[in-house]
Amino acid sequence: MGCDDSSAPAGGAKPSAACVRAQSAPSPGHLCASLWGLPLRLSSPGLDSPGSPPVAGSAVGGRLDKAPAPMAIRAAEWSTALPSVGLGAVCLSSAVRTFQINRGAAAGFLLQALAALVGGVGFFWTPLGLTLAADSQSGTWVSTVVGLPLLAFGFHWLNGDHSTANILLGGALLLAAGLEYFTEEGRAMVAQSVTVVASITVLILSIFTMNFYGILGSLVLSTAGLLSGVKVETLLMLRKEAVLSCLLAAGNLAFQWAFRTQHLDLD
Repeated sequence: MGCDDSSAPAGGAKPSAACVRAQSAPSPGHLCASLWGLPLRLSSPGLDSPGSPPVAGSAVGGRLDKAPAPMAIRAAEWSTALPSVGLGAVCLSSAVRTFQINRGAAAGFLLQALAALVGGVGFFWTPLGLTLAADSQSGTWVSTVVGLPLLAFGFHWLNGDHSTANILLGGALLLAAGLEYFTEEGRAMVAQSVTVVASITVLILSIFTMNFYGILGSLVLSTAGLLSGVKVETLLMLRKEAVLSCLLAAGNLAFQWAFRTQHLDLD
């Protein structure tokens, strides 16, 4: 016997106990959603208002649309923030260690450290409702088009190639001042080109001076510059930003050793 309203006894009599249990029992879909911690909202053309869009966690047309798991989003943010903090720590340590060797190289390390730390620490400020007042895009642009050329400037200057060092620094300053004149795609292309060109100049000089760390650092940074133009979300099962931060940290660490090695050889 069904539990429809039409089959209910006349006179307002209470329905049978079996009907009450059948109506109050949770559906299998609600049980699964409760077990996995997923918000669930069942909808049908007869229950939802006409034209209402499907929401996360709703079953439309027999398909369950799951809401994004907060823990998954949190883990993705941590996987991006921690490599950025690590990159900032490596660059800051390199700036301190190369300050007495070449001021230009130390400034290049410092610019990259500030940009990486601002990007990484900004993640920890978000839950507190704090935001950065500075323009992070401008900071990232300056650290890319000036920070890396400053490393190349210091490396050439340390080896006595002052003309190439001045050309690299002058071109980097002109590019840094022209931020507003580039489109979004133009900025990405310029940043990628600056990274590759600065790394190649250091690579050529390192080959002539037999500086192993300079060769290694320039190859790693060139790889990071090329991968930055690849339009993918993940690399090697990791987020693209995390992979690039790790490559930049390894390249800057190798450059620090290259400066110290070259300084010892010249002494």
